[in-house]
Amino acid sequence: MAIFRSLARNKSLFLYVQRYLSTSSRSKLPAAAVTLDQSTDQALDAGRFKPRQHEGRLTSGCINVPESIVNAILRCCKDHPIKALLSEGNKLDNFLRSRKVPLENDELRRKINDLRHSVGDEFKAKMDVTTMSEEQVTYINKVIEAQAKKRAKQQIYAWKPINYDEFKSLQYLLGRSAAEYATLIRVFDEIKQRDAQFKPRSFIDFGSGVGTGTWAVSNLWKEHIFEYVSIDASADMNDLAELILRGGEMNKAMSLRNVFYRQFLPASHNKYDIVLSSFSLFELPSKKNRLDVIENLWNKCDGYLVLVEQVSPPSAMSPDEAG
Repeated sequence: MAIFRSLARNKSLFLYVQRYLSTSSRSKLPAAAVTLDQSTDQALDAGRFKPRQHEGRLTSGCINVPESIVNAILRCCKDHPIKALLSEGNKLDNFLRSRKVPLENDELRRKINDLRHSVGDEFKAKMDVTTMSEEQVTYINKVIEAQAKKRAKQQIYAWKPINYDEFKSLQYLLGRSAAEYATLIRVFDEIKQRDAQFKPRSFIDFGSGVGTGTWAVSNLWKEHIFEYVSIDASADMNDLAELILRGGEMNKAMSLRNVFYRQFLPASHNKYDIVLSSFSLFELPSKKNRLDVIENLWNKCDGYLVLVEQVSPPSAMSPDEAG
C-alpha cells in the first residue's frame, strides 16, 4: 500500500523505478517494454489513483451470518451451557489458529536422533565412558535415552487428531463458524464478481464441518445449485450441520434441497462445479494424505477448486504441495 501511495504522489518515481528495473535486469532477462495504459497514466497525473479503489480490488463489505442460521444455532445450543460453550469455543479457536502441520515420519526420526546425540554429547563431556564397566555404560545409555525422550516431548510438536464429538462440534460451531463463513463468502463472492456467467449446479465440500461452505454457496447461488455433498469424518459434525439446515429442529424440513452427508469422499467419478476444502487439509496426518486428497478433489472438479487454510507460518504448505 505504501508503494502505491508513493506512486500516486510521484509519477516520476514510478518511471525511475521502471527504468532501473529495466537496466538492472538486462543481464538476467530479455529486455521488455513496460508502459502504463492511458487511463492509469492520466489518473496518476491527476492524483486520482487510490489503492483502495484499484480496479483489481474487490470488496464484500460487512458480512454477517444469515439470521435463519443464527436462530438455528441458538436452538441447537438451547440444551447446553452457553457460557461454557463460548469459553471452550474460544479456546478451541485459539488452539486451531496455533496448530502446526504434523511432522513427517522421517523428519520426526531425525529430530529425535538429533536430540539423542545432543544428550549423549553432554554426558560424554562430563564423564569418561572408556573407564566404565559394560554394566555402567548400559545404564548411562538408558539414562541418555530417557533424557532424549523427555526433551522430545518438550521440544517436538506433538500433533494429534481432534475427535469432534457432539460437545466439541458445538464448541467449533460457536468458536469458528462466523469467521469461516465470512472468509468463504469473500472467496465465492470474488468468483461471482469475476465470472458473472458462472452458474454452479453442484457443490462438494471436503471437511465440511458444521456446514459453513454450504451456507456460503447457497447464499450466492441458491437458485442454481441442485446438489450439495458434505464430507466430514465426524458423524456428530454431520448431524449438527443437518440440524442447522433444519432450523435447529430435526422434525422440520431442510431449508435446502438435495443435501447429502458422507464420512468419506465418494469413489464415484462424478464431477462438481464447485469443489471446496476449507480449514481441513492440515487435519490430515501426512503430506501424502494431503496430496492424495487434493488430487482426488481436482479429479472431481468441473469448475472451481477452492482450497482455504489458516495455519501458522511454520506450518505453511509448500508451493509444490498445492501446485
